Amino acid sequence: MDEFVQVLSMHNLIEPNRSRSFRVLCASKCWFVNVNRLIDHGGIFVEWKKLIEQNVFQVVSMEDPFEMGCLLESLVAYDQPVVHRHNYSILLPIASRLRLHKLMRVIEDWLMQSHFHIIRLLEISVMYRMSRLYDFGTKELGPPMEALRTLHVYLAECNCTLNDLPPSLYAAFKITPRTITM
Repeated sequence: MDEFVQVLSMHNLIEPNRSRSFRVLCASKCWFVNVNRLIDHGGIFVEWKKLIEQNVFQVVSMEDPFEMGCLLESLVAYDQPVVHRHNYSILLPIASRLRLHKLMRVIEDWLMQSHFHIIRLLEISVMYRMSRLYDFGTKELGPPMEALRTLHVYLAECNCTLNDLPPSLYAAFKITPRTITM
């Protein structure tokens, strides 16, 4: 598979400028963002847009400052959403909690292009209700016997048992309560 590397320049979110004048305060951290670039993601950013319409140009967030910084850096610092192996696990829970559906889609697309084990992708898909990722994973597994073989290898590599998997993942392997596993 060909790798595509795109060089992006990062904006300083700590200093305000003409386009980034909305102030986000979170604990002792402060960022300046352009809410118009965030509004497409929905969720909390719709509320921020309403504040601007009421001539309020700052918000105090009760989110974890590290998570908020990661979120804003991912969405604003590069003028486009940036997801990578160092931030996807931080972005997933916050995007899910704040109902940032567009970001969830971006993460889902990134995961489908990632090199994670297919079983791990299926675990993530059921945990965060990512149907496209689930469909992608089940297609990648192949026929039921091959899928079970892949599952057993994965469990052995992770030193896990079937009980460690989310029960909602059993359907991908055609495992029912009447299935005998050894």
